[in-house]
Amino acid sequence: MLYISNSVIDKINQECKNIYIEQGWLIGCKTDFEHIDSCYSLVPSYADANCYIIDSELTTQAIRRWAETGVCIIGFIHSHLVDKEDFSAADRDSANSLL
Repeated sequence: MLYISNSVIDKINQECKNIYIEQGWLIGCKTDFEHIDSCYSLVPSYADANCYIIDSELTTQAIRRWAETGVCIIGFIHSHLVDKEDFSAADRDSANSLL
């Protein structure tokens, strides 16, 4: 089972308030692979209410900083403002480019 710390949940909730564009976050762990305790807001190269494009250069820099400080990437979270039940082709492409 995977657990998310309250501080990570609070950070994401706070950053989502009153924001009307799609957003994304890297999530990771410092101690073990069962507790998500790290979160980084991904800066998009473009975002609106229906689209989110990751800034690859800034994301790569963030991943490298995490690696240097011992944070392991578990994955990422991406918000949708409309009722979607599945990933879009663009979501899959972004995930593949990150991973």
